Amino acid sequence: MINFPQRRFLSIALLSLTCLSFFINTLESSYSSNFTDQQADQKLIDREKFELNMSIQRKITEQVGFCIQQLLQTIDAKKINLNQKQKQHVVKELSILQNFVSNSLEKLFVQNTHQTLNNAITTNQILTDYLLSVVTTDLTTINAIKIHEKISKRSMLCLPEEQMQALAEKNLQTVEFLIQATDSIGLTWYNFAYRSMKKHNAYTIAKGLGIAAVSVYALATLVCILDKSPEWAEQYIGPSPYQYDTSNNKWKLTDQEDLTFVGRRIVEFGKLNAGGFIATSALLTIDYKSIFAYLYKDPANWAQSKASEKIRSIDQRLEGTAKKGLSNGGYEKVYFKDLVGCSELEEIAKNIANCMKYPERYERAKMNVRRCYLLHGPPQTGKTLFAKALRTLVEEELGDNNKVNFIDGKDLFDRGCPVEEIFAIARYYAPCILFFDEIDLIGTHRDKDARSTSQLLTCIQGIDNVAKQVFVIGATNRPEQLDHALLVDGRFGKQIHVEYPKYEYRKLYLQQQLEKRSITSISQEYIDCIAQETEGCSYNNLERIISEALILSSIETRPVSQKDFEKTLDSEVRKIQAPRAISQEEKRTIAIYQAGKAVARHLLQTGEDVVKVTINTVQKDVKTIEAVMTIKTDTTGTPDNDKLAANKKETTVKLGEVFIKSNTNHNNLLSDDEHTKECLSLLAGSAAQQLLLHKTFTQCNKQDRAEAMQIIYNMISNGEKVDDRIKAQGLELKNQYEKQIAALLKPHQNLILKIADILVKQNTIDRYEWKSLISSINN
Repeated sequence: MINFPQRRFLSIALLSLTCLSFFINTLESSYSSNFTDQQADQKLIDREKFELNMSIQRKITEQVGFCIQQLLQTIDAKKINLNQKQKQHVVKELSILQNFVSNSLEKLFVQNTHQTLNNAITTNQILTDYLLSVVTTDLTTINAIKIHEKISKRSMLCLPEEQMQALAEKNLQTVEFLIQATDSIGLTWYNFAYRSMKKHNAYTIAKGLGIAAVSVYALATLVCILDKSPEWAEQYIGPSPYQYDTSNNKWKLTDQEDLTFVGRRIVEFGKLNAGGFIATSALLTIDYKSIFAYLYKDPANWAQSKASEKIRSIDQRLEGTAKKGLSNGGYEKVYFKDLVGCSELEEIAKNIANCMKYPERYERAKMNVRRCYLLHGPPQTGKTLFAKALRTLVEEELGDNNKVNFIDGKDLFDRGCPVEEIFAIARYYAPCILFFDEIDLIGTHRDKDARSTSQLLTCIQGIDNVAKQVFVIGATNRPEQLDHALLVDGRFGKQIHVEYPKYEYRKLYLQQQLEKRSITSISQEYIDCIAQETEGCSYNNLERIISEALILSSIETRPVSQKDFEKTLDSEVRKIQAPRAISQEEKRTIAIYQAGKAVARHLLQTGEDVVKVTINTVQKDVKTIEAVMTIKTDTTGTPDNDKLAANKKETTVKLGEVFIKSNTNHNNLLSDDEHTKECLSLLAGSAAQQLLLHKTFTQCNKQDRAEAMQIIYNMISNGEKVDDRIKAQGLELKNQYEKQIAALLKPHQNLILKIADILVKQNTIDRYEWKSLISSINN
């Protein structure tokens, strides 16, 4: 039995042990906590370092892909001298490497591991070193299999961390050298010298000194010829080849042996023997009156334009930007194989080329050859390109021995040359093609410009009676402005309407141009989307889309991607402008409107897919109809659809838009049911605002309601004149459609709100986000 002192001692001991244990546990817990925090901080640092290294290697891989793309485009532009066999080999090897780099870049974005990073470092090191060596030595020695074998062997090695870090730093330097070498490939030493002089502003000074030296030399030579040369001129140029004989009061030549080089050249060029007279006798047949009348209408401007053109061509050659593969006349060659959807124009070009190549066949058979063709249609549909392709075709058909002249009639007319003299020049230079762009400026109605129109009528009428081959091609955007007498047979009786390219032609053109520029990163599905969205665009517009996308990628030194094309479509086709500073309430109002339109298109299954929804302002062309009166709801106010009566296209700004692509390839023959769905979709925005906000906003995108009224009028009138009865029916049908679309949207108010919230937050929803959002309805 334990007594009281013992119990007291035991209690004190137990208490001490408890306190000690608590103190030790506290220390251990504190140490463990600090150690855990340090580990967490170190992991965070390591993770940030890893992400930075991964980002750097992705950028290097993108830059390598950009260099390969640049090399392929340089070869296609004929900036590197390669024969056909070498070109095929280099393009094949570079294409293999391009696909390999594209796959490697995809892995870097998908697989985020240390092994992937190490493989990327070694791969980039091999690629940059190898490409730099072949670009700076001999590009024809490139071998994609050799590179792949090196990468495969290197990937099996496990290098230490320090060595991997050193390789990563080296890659940054090597890829910069590779970019510089790629930019410089195909340039000669004088290109570099010229660029260096331009950079340091030395070229302007050198050119000025050169012009001054030539001027002084010419002046000194002239002074010597006139025997007025001072001693310094005779010292450098020599004495005059002429001396003045005071006894006979005549100039006479000095002894030819004493003449300087300049003097002898003057004497030699001044000789005219019998052979010289025979050789120059053909000059007597030239129609000097017509030619010099044109040439000296404005000799100062003519000389200035010719000098500027020559200087510009010399500058381009010195800088290394001159185009290769030009024709003998210095024009850029355009081939019909590059003009998609121009089969009819190609047939006409072949007929003209055949007539020029074998004129005797047509003369023997007394064929009445058509000499005049008129191309008409909207702007930028390829009318001028046809003339260039025609010139290329005829030149290649006839070869170098039989030259065919191409005369720009509009350029001569703009410089003040009368129509009669233009045709006189064409007859003299026959066989030739006389091209009049914007011919409506010359052949307008006789009550506006009687003289030029009358001359044009007379000259074209006489083309068929001229034995020499002269073909006249006219192009205009406004054929209705031409005098009717120009459109008869014997003048411009053959008229070809050139339209904007259809969907299949736009798709084929995009495929050809992307392949020509070695752009393989764009999928066929996305090319199809671009072709469907670019309804009403010309080939120039499509070319602009590709060029702007390439510019965006070049700024960031990476291969062009779908993201670049999407940005370009937003600016060039969809005309989406930068976000405006508006209140949250206004943003929500617009977002609900656009969300209602987008959801309606999905629910109605209009046959068109939504590709983008935005609440940013959009510059939009308003579609209008002809001869349609507006419905006035009262005597003082202005109805929303007043602009329907305007017989012209207007440009306005819309508060957001739902962009779509057609799955029917824009077939113009639409059923009444399809027109009804389109009308309901246009009215869905206002219906959504009424359902969710319980308000109406008549000024919010009233263009949609105007377009809906246009569809309704067309459906009811069936081609007849729109009278008061049809107007009343249209207004009643519009009210029915508004109730119908409101009933359709009512069960889906939560989805509309969800989409509107996203639009308020990020302003835009792309096609992929849209598919994810509507999947909730399908499921």
